[in-house]
Amino acid sequence: MTELLVVIAVIALLASLLLPALSKAKEKARQARCQGNLRQIGLGLILYVQDQERYPYSVVFREPTTLYTWDKSVEPYLENNWTNALFKCPSYRGPTYPIAPSPPGLFRDPARSYAYNARGTDLRVSGTGRPLLGLGGWSIVGLDEKPHKEPEISAPGDMIAIGDTIRYADQEYLVQSFRYTGGYLPSHRSGRPGLNLVFCDGHVEFNRADRLFERLPTPRRRWNYDNEPHPETWEKP
Repeated sequence: MTELLVVIAVIALLASLLLPALSKAKEKARQARCQGNLRQIGLGLILYVQDQERYPYSVVFREPTTLYTWDKSVEPYLENNWTNALFKCPSYRGPTYPIAPSPPGLFRDPARSYAYNARGTDLRVSGTGRPLLGLGGWSIVGLDEKPHKEPEISAPGDMIAIGDTIRYADQEYLVQSFRYTGGYLPSHRSGRPGLNLVFCDGHVEFNRADRLFERLPTPRRRWNYDNEPHPETWEKP
């Protein structure tokens, strides 16, 4: 009996040591799959920009029948739409539903796994006349805010295009400008919470969330088309 108890104790000890490692390995595999998704989506975005000579709108809303977001623009280049696995991070646990009219004249933001850097660090309401810092503007009734053209992006290798959706601590307002998302927690948690991001040149990076949203020039400039930090936009509205 004593020997059996010793064996059980050893097995329990080994399991306690191995399970965290297995869990971390699974998350690393999910993170790698997510990066593969973003590489493909980033390539679709590049092909779209080459054809259209500018980035997609974040939202197009023409009542009563035309309402869609940036993913619809890159869909023909990917042969995948928002309901397919390509557009869902394997670590994402939030809901997925499309943009929808709610109420008439307005729309409900979609919930989804990946988000488009539409606004950069600027939290303004559209139509104020200030330059668009992110990639894609709005085309809605009474407002046509043109997305940026490819040559207008000062540092494509340092400009965030699309990435995991996140709502993080007191940076929630900035994150909401990284539209459109359902506002769920960072997907990848092997160590510090972080996000996978694809940049305008097509390369993919993993970034720790606490560093990505710091109120410092280096992380903030990566959100903006001119590669400037724009500290005048850092305050909450």
